[in-house]
Amino acid sequence: MAEEAWRRTLEVNATGTFLCCKFALPLMIEGGQGGHIVNMASIAAEKPRPYASAYAASKAAVVALTRALAQEVAEFGITVNAVLPGDVDTAMKQWALQLESLVTGQPYDEVLRAAVARIPLGRLATPADVAQLVAFLTSDRASFITGQAYSITGGRELT
Repeated sequence: MAEEAWRRTLEVNATGTFLCCKFALPLMIEGGQGGHIVNMASIAAEKPRPYASAYAASKAAVVALTRALAQEVAEFGITVNAVLPGDVDTAMKQWALQLESLVTGQPYDEVLRAAVARIPLGRLATPADVAQLVAFLTSDRASFITGQAYSITGGRELT
C-alpha cells in the first residue's frame, strides 16, 4: 500500500470523525441539554480483512475515539456510540464486489452470492437497517447507553 493511500484513508475516516466531534461537542456542551453522537465505524474495526489494513485501522481508531469521548463528555449528558456496519447494499459495496470479481476472475453474481452466504440472516443490510440503529441510539430510549460499538452485520462476524 502506498503511504499516501494510508494517510488519506486515516484522514478521511479517523480525522474526519474527530473533526466532526471536535466542532459539534462545544456547541452541545454550551447548549446544556446533552445529546447524542453516533460515529460510523465498520465491522472491519473488529474483523479486518486482507488488503484493507488502512480501512480497518481507521475504523478501529473511530471506535477508540468513540469510547474515549464517551468518558470525556458523559458529565454533560452527552452519549457517544459507534455503529459498525457489515455488508450494506450501497454503491460502495457494489464497487467492492466488482473489484473482488475483477481481481479473482469470478463472475460478479458468484462473488455476491458468496458474500451473502457468509451472512447468517441471508441478505445484505439495507441503509434503512443502519439508520434504524442510529435512530435508536439518538433517542431517549438509549439515554443510558454510551461508549459502545454496535455491529450490524446480520451475524456475519459470527461465521
